[in-house]
Amino acid sequence: MKDTGLSNTDIFCEKSARTGKLTGNMVSEHCWGDYEDDWIKFKRECKDDFFKQNPNLDGKSDFEKAIMWDSYFRPKVKDWHKEHSIFDKV
Repeated sequence: MKDTGLSNTDIFCEKSARTGKLTGNMVSEHCWGDYEDDWIKFKRECKDDFFKQNPNLDGKSDFEKAIMWDSYFRPKVKDWHKEHSIFDKV
């Protein structure tokens, strides 16, 4: 860094257009930090909704819970990725 005359590495990190904060990702054509934040938010919302729809999971085995989660989450994930795909919008 010193050889380039730069002392601040922030110029190599992307900033969120929403929050203005550094995302921790390298600068690229797309803001992956916002995408990652959206993905985490989506997973949390799905998890909360899944537990609301299935309040009695205590009596189920881990295998049963995994099958239930997969059948609930997989279609939602496909839709989410189609909606948030950057490759379809380039």
